Amino acid sequence: MVPFKSAAGLFFVGEVPEAAEENPDFLPLDRINWIQDFMDSDPVMSRTVFHIFERRYDVRTEMVATENSLVFSGYNVRLPDGRAPEGFMAFATRLDNPTIIRLVPKLASIPFSVICGYDRNLENIHVCSANSSYAYDRFFDLRSRLYFPGDYMENGGFFRDVARRMHEIAVCLDITGREIGENPDLSQSCDKPQIS
Repeated sequence: MVPFKSAAGLFFVGEVPEAAEENPDFLPLDRINWIQDFMDSDPVMSRTVFHIFERRYDVRTEMVATENSLVFSGYNVRLPDGRAPEGFMAFATRLDNPTIIRLVPKLASIPFSVICGYDRNLENIHVCSANSSYAYDRFFDLRSRLYFPGDYMENGGFFRDVARRMHEIAVCLDITGREIGENPDLSQSCDKPQIS
């Protein structure tokens, strides 16, 4: 067994991908064969590319929204409700022809947001990225990219499912404070990590 160890925690991967050796704050799960095999068969995650990042700050500060704006990263224009999936608020850096839209759920059991970027012609969404702070260690960012998602307005439920599955998979891989001898079954619910 080879763990992925960062300053903040320990994740079981079975093999440490070269990208993680080069950048110890980044765990590219799509480059770990047994995890990618699982992802390919998962009804939610098969459409995404899932990574775990270690951050030097509490990433939950990025999830704070007010009635009309987000308090970070310049997303200070709230778009009309008709520009967001049901149950979400949409923000952008500008009202007219935004190149990037940030979606924040109005209510969510797991805090997350979604960033969607348009293609060069500003006609179609090229990629969306679901982002969330790991529930058991606020210095880890869970991120799943979805390429060519189609109409993001129809994907609100899917984005919620991705946020939930990212956390479920991260919990299974998190071996901080516990021992594990083989690849965990990512299709099952795992015990919560014993974070001190």
